[in-house]
Amino acid sequence: MNRILVVWLLAIPAALMAQGPDTVWTRHYGGIGDEICRAMRPTQGGGFVLAGSTTSEGSGGTDAYVVVTAADGTPLWSAHYGGSLDDEFCGVLPLPSSDFLFAGTTHSYGGSGGDFWLFKTSAQGDSLWSHTYGVTGDQTCSSLEATSDGGYMLSGVTCSSPGANTDIFLVKTDAWGNAAWTRTIGDTTSEQIARVIALPQGNYMLAGSEDVWHGPQAGTEAYALKVNAMGNPTWQHLFEETLPAHGTAVQQAPGGGYIFSATADQYSHGEAGLYKESMLMRMTPSGVEEWESLCGLPYDDELNDVAVTPDGAFLGAGARQLPEESKDGFVVKVADGVNSGDTAWTRTWGGGNDDGFTSVAVLDGGRCALAGTTHSHGNGEDADFWLVMMDSVYALSASGLPKALPEDFSVSACPNPFNGSTWIQFHLPRDGRITLRLYDAEGRAAALLADGSFARGAHAIHFHGESLASGLYFCRLASSTGTRTAKVVLLK
Repeated sequence: MNRILVVWLLAIPAALMAQGPDTVWTRHYGGIGDEICRAMRPTQGGGFVLAGSTTSEGSGGTDAYVVVTAADGTPLWSAHYGGSLDDEFCGVLPLPSSDFLFAGTTHSYGGSGGDFWLFKTSAQGDSLWSHTYGVTGDQTCSSLEATSDGGYMLSGVTCSSPGANTDIFLVKTDAWGNAAWTRTIGDTTSEQIARVIALPQGNYMLAGSEDVWHGPQAGTEAYALKVNAMGNPTWQHLFEETLPAHGTAVQQAPGGGYIFSATADQYSHGEAGLYKESMLMRMTPSGVEEWESLCGLPYDDELNDVAVTPDGAFLGAGARQLPEESKDGFVVKVADGVNSGDTAWTRTWGGGNDDGFTSVAVLDGGRCALAGTTHSHGNGEDADFWLVMMDSVYALSASGLPKALPEDFSVSACPNPFNGSTWIQFHLPRDGRITLRLYDAEGRAAALLADGSFARGAHAIHFHGESLASGLYFCRLASSTGTRTAKVVLLK
């Protein structure tokens, strides 16, 4: 396996638009051509896996490209995959076995046009198996998600012929990549799907956009679509406040419901003209819109991903651009609850050329990893994968000031009840070793959440309960100080 990797440790000045977390470190990865990062996930070992495309090496055209790092961003390995035509990855899943699963679009394998591509590697990057999926025409994959039955869901679009409308295309597979079913969903207009997430009972939520008409005006609107376990639509919702706009990502929100990220393509800033504007939208579990927030800054900004913070707020990540200047990476924190939709702070990173984020992940303890593409810090003006670690977003309130943290020995969960994942939060009055376990109502151990040494202060661990049955659980924190127990309710 041929591998090329160029890495620099950078010190980027903090360009705060309002008070926000500091940069812990930033790195970039690439070769002599362009590397475009489409997705990032934390790995089982505490590091990160980044996926996208490269022109630095390969068999021809664009190849799929992967970089796996340690927790501090130090590269462990990189690799490219593909054939003589254009291939790229758009999604990645680190597996419990420490292997990796990648999804994307291939023109080198499969049919005569573009096909969905699912590709599994070992923990070291060696190819294990590969599958392609498609129908007549071109398919473009945009998202990959694990499903509750151990399989996978790929989402994107299909176009039957050049110039035709695009329709939603879904592929459900088993654990070995064998197609269980495919679905094409569409009408007389074009649909675009950017992201899919798996929900309880085998349902799925998709975020994207749809072409619409408002009288004589045509454009795109951000679009939410819920489908059942067989890929059949159960409801859809158009966010009609801003036209044109396109949806980019979706996550489950605390207490139930969903949070969507989007970009308004031509939002009016008074006499300044029409610019891109970042948007976050919240919906109830049944699809009722609760609020929309235009959360950007003056002039162009856009969101490509959204995450939930341990304190129940939301982080949007994307890019921001001032007139006649290059793009910078952009992050915004938006409140929920009492101050729903209020912007807490914004933060930008960048250099003299275009930079931007496509993925955001909030880690245990509240630190935030951001991944995307930089043209400022690579080989000349070529594009490189870009990874930035931001300090804790957990201890910041909407004012940007540290929140008052409890001084006692405590454990709690937020959201609670939860229907998929929750943050287990605990506070330690002194440094020491702790164990944190989840027990069912019968007192049987259901999960080990933490076992090791932790510093004094507040901590948060993201717990995924998809493999557990609905019901009452008890989270028990034990240390030399004593024990504390909190009730946790899982609803599916």
